[in-house]
Amino acid sequence: MDQLLAAQIAVEEVQDLIATRRDLINKSDMSLIDQALHYAARYLHDVFEDYEKGKVTREADRFLLDEVAARNLYDFLVSSPEPELITTQRDIIKDKGRSNEDRHRALGIVEQHKPRYGKVALECMRLASSTLKRLVEAELL
Repeated sequence: MDQLLAAQIAVEEVQDLIATRRDLINKSDMSLIDQALHYAARYLHDVFEDYEKGKVTREADRFLLDEVAARNLYDFLVSSPEPELITTQRDIIKDKGRSNEDRHRALGIVEQHKPRYGKVALECMRLASSTLKRLVEAELL
């Protein structure tokens, strides 16, 4: 759990660091990166919060995880099935051939639905990473 919390803090630090470089990143890319990192950080926060609030019980030498009570932690460890709407939007977020506007819109739709999903958080991290990589490569050319 300590490593999970450290990952959440690291994502938030990256988000803050990128925000200071608004002079180098156009508004559209910045908005997409910020939105993606925010979703990922909030997902990690939700997972840690399940643990922190004692939604996992201990029985003798093992931990018991209730899929409903500790929904975020369960998704993190087991990967919960996503509703079709979320899967469709995640596929749009993942599609590098889509415009920033399409990906931003899909992420906005996903953000309106709770709970958050690990598969979406992972795609958000990939999206932020690939967007930054594209920007750096364009700058080097």
